[in-house]
Amino acid sequence: RDKKYLLLLNSPPLFSSSFLRSSSFNTLVSLLRALCVLGVSPHSKVLQSLQHETLWRLRRLNVRQLTLLVDWTSGHPDYKEGNELLTSAALKSLELRWTELTEPRTIRVLMTRAVRHSPGLMDKLEDKALELAWRFTAEDIRVMLLILASHQRRAVALLRALSYHLDQKPSSELNTPLLMDIAYAYGRLNFQHTPMLQRIVSEMIARLQELTANEVSRCTKSLGFVKWLHLPLFEGCAQHFLNQSQHYTTQQLCNLILSFARLNFQPSNMEEFYKKVHESLEGSWQELDPFLKADLVWSLCVLQQAKPEHIAAVADCDFQTKLTGVTADRREGYRLKLTQIAASGQLESIGASSVLPTIHIPALQGKAPTTTPLQSSLSTALQNLTRSFPNSLRTDVNTVFGWTVDAELVVDSENKPINLEKLVAPHLPGGGGSEQLPQGAYSFSSVRRHISPGHFAPLLTCLCCVHLQVPYYEWQELNSDWKKEAYLKDKIAKAVAEDRAK
Repeated sequence: RDKKYLLLLNSPPLFSSSFLRSSSFNTLVSLLRALCVLGVSPHSKVLQSLQHETLWRLRRLNVRQLTLLVDWTSGHPDYKEGNELLTSAALKSLELRWTELTEPRTIRVLMTRAVRHSPGLMDKLEDKALELAWRFTAEDIRVMLLILASHQRRAVALLRALSYHLDQKPSSELNTPLLMDIAYAYGRLNFQHTPMLQRIVSEMIARLQELTANEVSRCTKSLGFVKWLHLPLFEGCAQHFLNQSQHYTTQQLCNLILSFARLNFQPSNMEEFYKKVHESLEGSWQELDPFLKADLVWSLCVLQQAKPEHIAAVADCDFQTKLTGVTADRREGYRLKLTQIAASGQLESIGASSVLPTIHIPALQGKAPTTTPLQSSLSTALQNLTRSFPNSLRTDVNTVFGWTVDAELVVDSENKPINLEKLVAPHLPGGGGSEQLPQGAYSFSSVRRHISPGHFAPLLTCLCCVHLQVPYYEWQELNSDWKKEAYLKDKIAKAVAEDRAK
């Protein structure tokens, strides 16, 4: 609206062809920036002339100037139509000249922009970042890890290199927000780097008294996702909540409880801790988002701290209906959680009836279960072990409590398999047979790890089952059938001896 500005903008000498051709690249970019800040229309002839001149000069620009151009053009969505051509052309040029990149900051800026616009360049930038990882500052590493995490790019070699060089930095460079972001990236990518995680934990313990409730919540949540349990740190986090419970919001407390459940962690002062937890949740947990409420109740069941009102709240048909408006896989996950919550209520007698509550979320159809090499090999070994004992083995058993049993067998007092068909099986939809478990017999099962071990362990105990764990690193060393059978017999004998000793 300013007359002098409009006169200047429409001045022929200022934006003539001779002026544009004689202007340096920095002048062109400065003019583009200024016009965009001033709100010039994207269809303005002046702006289009500047964009065309810049596009014409792209081949003469060095990689630093191209990076500057990409950083600016991709950050102005209001001028998408004209800048999109500039951005794509600059990224294509950089993809051909990526070997010329030598500055860590340039790589960091390009990764921020290229991850959305040029997957091909992003792959090359990851290779270049791996080459120059030793030159990155702690802040550079933080930004790059967050970029990888936000777009689920699990480049293991790059993650290891960045983590190694970050671990070499002095503590003065590793401030608390930076460590929180690193832990978040690890959790998002499900990536464990033992030295760096130990460094994060040690730094957090030293600063625990200075941390806010939000920082404690973020830290435990990230470590929970990455499955990294450090007892002193989590004990300190539990004590931090006891000392500063008035500063914790319901969301932050839920994150703390969910993390404890994922790691099956019980604080040493659990009575005092859970008393304070229930006091803090009282009156507020009913107002939670339905998905968070289901996660919270499931976590309380894992920690064996659920109350009858918790079970009743998620068993309600109207509540379960709210969990259906998501993707099929996520809906199936919540269906399993609700089934496991109901199983906890029934088997642990948390004020529930003897009848398993109805789950109103339909099961996922048409998706064949995947079988791992370990499961396939274990099933074959168990069939060989029980080949002389008919009907003594069940495999891939779907229980009424929401989990799948890989294999189930019952042995007598002499550790020999016995017929399963006539035995009572309350975990099966039909209830099994009518005969009770013989005196001195033991029921063994191997459960798939799609639920927390802290959840199914007490439930298996309620069913009088012994859970037999077969670690992959032990099983892969057995290179013959007779070794596998001997290993299983030894496992069963040890489990029976341990149970009798109790």
